[in-house]
Amino acid sequence: MADESNYHFGAVPWYRQPTWQFSTTFLLVGVLLLGGYLFDRVKGTALPQAYAQLSSPHQVLGANGPTGIQLTTTSSSVSDAPYVVIYQDYQDLASADIDLMLSDALNALGSRGEIIVEYRTMTFLDHNAVSGASQRAAIGAACADIQGVFAAYHYQIFQNQNSNGFSDTQLRDDFAIAAGLSGDKLSAFQACYDNRLTEDFVNAIATQALADGVTVIPTYLANGTSLDLADLELINQRVSETSLRTAIETLKTSA
Repeated sequence: MADESNYHFGAVPWYRQPTWQFSTTFLLVGVLLLGGYLFDRVKGTALPQAYAQLSSPHQVLGANGPTGIQLTTTSSSVSDAPYVVIYQDYQDLASADIDLMLSDALNALGSRGEIIVEYRTMTFLDHNAVSGASQRAAIGAACADIQGVFAAYHYQIFQNQNSNGFSDTQLRDDFAIAAGLSGDKLSAFQACYDNRLTEDFVNAIATQALADGVTVIPTYLANGTSLDLADLELINQRVSETSLRTAIETLKTSA
């Protein structure tokens, strides 16, 4: 016969319990289950899968894991397109200034497949702070890439950079909406950001960038050779496509 002591509430055997205790218990369990279901529904809105961590759909994988986010896919690139790598930190003033000068030309050449662009985002300006602005911005950018708006969200970060970092309201709401997200895609982005679902991905990229020996940001490489930004032609504070293409092709032919 089973030991009744394993099935009791207090000192009264389970089968002699008042019915109201059973009713209260079942009601509580039902509320918890319903709450969990609703939370999962909200949290999982339009997300590709319900797992703890996500990676960018345009991640670049190296020997030790992800190295960055690729702006364009190799399938849309011309044969032997130059490969441009950008090391940056979203809190770095120079990274913002140069990106804003180059972004139009980079996006135009990249969209036509004339170059391939990989962003390798670092977070060392957080100075080991937990959930610092550099890391949170990088998490937001990776979540934005999952929703297909990396370039637009990336632009919003640098366009609104200031010495006080970024608030969660900016990264979670303002930049995402300005980048074109709404409805289910905005909810999915916000769930990704709120739960830091790309944190491991972001940390892996930052760790690899340090392992690469990068000590100066921004650093622009074309096929592994440093790109001299000082010689680029500026038109209305923007680098022209022709100037950027020429500089990259010069490195390519001299390599």
